[in-house]
Amino acid sequence: MAKKKKAVKEYIPEGMSRKEYADAAFRKKVTIIMGSILLVFVIGVVAVLVNAWLETERHNQELEAREQDFLAEKSNVLDDLSTIEDKSSVKITVTDENFSEWIAALDETYNTIDYGEEGYAAFAGASIEIEGMFFTRVFENGAGEKQYWLFRLHDHDGHEHGEEKITDYEDVIGEMVPIEIIFADENTESFEDGTWIKVTGVVGKDSTGSLSAIRNAVATVMDEPGEAHID
Repeated sequence: MAKKKKAVKEYIPEGMSRKEYADAAFRKKVTIIMGSILLVFVIGVVAVLVNAWLETERHNQELEAREQDFLAEKSNVLDDLSTIEDKSSVKITVTDENFSEWIAALDETYNTIDYGEEGYAAFAGASIEIEGMFFTRVFENGAGEKQYWLFRLHDHDGHEHGEEKITDYEDVIGEMVPIEIIFADENTESFEDGTWIKVTGVVGKDSTGSLSAIRNAVATVMDEPGEAHID
């Protein structure tokens, strides 16, 4: 027959009642439990912060790699444009990853280089292919002049937006990355604002003569719209 365990005599400090002792023991257990919970919480917070930092570092590395890829591509395009007689055979392909960089490079070039007859833009004459959302702007100057644009939106908040239909450029003008489209056929029927299109043409002056545009442009409506927002 197994021996019964000998009961451990409970030690109550002198001058403390059993109730006071029990209360103190209870508070000790609560303190230990709360401390454990706090420790787990702190560990969780640290883990979240470390993960966020790692995610930020990964994102920054991706952006750096994309920038380096773009700079290399831009350099190749400039080299080809300076050596190849038929500039239209030099192609600029604008993708999700380099959309902002290419538009900025085109416009920045036009803003910083003297608008001479031969060298107003380093990329002038190159063919270009680009996708994005279409919209029309009508100037209220009495003549009803129209401009056609293709654009994407900067993703400032980092959220997933999914497909998005833009119907009024005034709602997004502050965050859009646009380029003007000048159609090869002036009588080309325009599209509904927000339509996702692919445009091919050549890089040239915009309607103001100071920024970039896709001239001699031909547009195709795409069956599958792309992502409106870009990093």
